[in-house]
Amino acid sequence: MKPTKEEVERVFEYRDGALFRRSTGMRGYERPDGYVYVRLGGRSFGEHRLVHLLFTGEWPPQVDHINGIRSDNRPENLRSATHAQNCMNRRPMGSASKGCYWQPKRKKWIAQIGASGKRKTIGYFDTEAEAAAAYAQAADALHGDYMRVA
Repeated sequence: MKPTKEEVERVFEYRDGALFRRSTGMRGYERPDGYVYVRLGGRSFGEHRLVHLLFTGEWPPQVDHINGIRSDNRPENLRSATHAQNCMNRRPMGSASKGCYWQPKRKKWIAQIGASGKRKTIGYFDTEAEAAAAYAQAADALHGDYMRVA
């Protein structure tokens, strides 16, 4: 069951991008994945969700950290997002450039992007920089404000 804004305000105080328990002054715990969690009513909740609830009054499908720092729960760094939008804002995996991968058989860099649940190949390039530029252009067109290239 989702908590109400009033329940959160009764138990927690918001200060400096974090929630502190009114009774003890303690903050929640940071998990190995970087998210901060707090206990409320016998359940664990992501601090980012509760901060978003406090400042917007809504409980969205997911909360996206705009700057990608999972423990930065300032209201201006949080926004409502769908799962797909949240995935668009992920950090690069593997190579230094998001959406770019070395293809040993072709000896080229491939740029790929996710769109509508499918992976779309943008093209093959001689350098990682060319592939990254092509990915950035496609990400801007497809993902808009939620794109992340680095």
